[in-house]
Order: sequence, then C-alpha cells, then structure tokens
Amino acid sequence: GSFYNYNLSSADVIYAYLLPKNYNKLKTKIYSELKDNGKFILSSWPLDNTIAINKSEKKGSATYYLYTKKATENDVSVAQ
Repeated sequence: GSFYNYNLSSADVIYAYLLPKNYNKLKTKIYSELKDNGKFILSSWPLDNTIAINKSEKKGSATYYLYTKKATENDVSVAQ
C-alpha cells in the first residue's frame, strides 16, 4: 500500500527512501501524525531548509539523514 495511506501515529521511527519531489507531502504527514518525540531517517537526499540532527556518510554508501519531529518543526515551515 501507499506510504501516504498509512497512519504514522504509532510509529517511533520512520525510514523513507523517496525522491525529493515527495518531501513536502512527507513533511506535512510527519508533522500531523508522528509522535512529538518521533524520529525519521531519509536516505540519499536531505530535507530542504532543515538541519539534520545527525548525518551518516560512508565512502561507497548512501548518506542517511536523521531528523526529529520536534527539532524539525523549529527549522522549517510545513507546506499546506
């Protein structure tokens, strides 16, 4: 099923490998459904205008970006 049809309210951590063109829709969903202390990990591309709390870069591997809902809400406004 579609990621966007799944209720995220019970998730502690979300991992997504999406193209950046999907990020605005993802941010809206995360802010409305993820727990306040929830974390989300994105592979390969960071969120625009948002500071990751951790970034994993290894030669020959994808880059992973770790965000928390609480920290991210302070960094960027959500597209409606």
